[in-house]
Amino acid sequence: MRHIELAAALSSHNVFVKLTPEHKERIVRQLREMGNVAGFIGDGINDAPALRVADIGISVDTAVDIAKEAADIILLEKSLRVLSTGVALPMGPWAAYFPFLAAVLTGYVVSAQMMKRIYVRRFGWQ
Repeated sequence: MRHIELAAALSSHNVFVKLTPEHKERIVRQLREMGNVAGFIGDGINDAPALRVADIGISVDTAVDIAKEAADIILLEKSLRVLSTGVALPMGPWAAYFPFLAAVLTGYVVSAQMMKRIYVRRFGWQ
């Protein structure tokens, strides 16, 4: 399949089956060239080339060593739900800090403005 044909196939199809390692890598590269963020999930030796060229390579802890080395993320469970949990979990504690930080920073700005007025009135500083 030529470059243009592959781009057209990627635009109109979502599932590709019975691919060689070279095909997987070529599809991931083409997706990236088309401006997409390409993630790839694999656990075998034949997935390593595509895992390397993907923006985000995902594997599992039971995968072969070469796939785990090529991956950016190694899941400890065979479920993509752990990704959403892992992204949402750290936001919980930080969400509590944002109002506090906003209040503190607002306090500093108000304090600085008040100090400026005091210095201007008291000492005539501009």
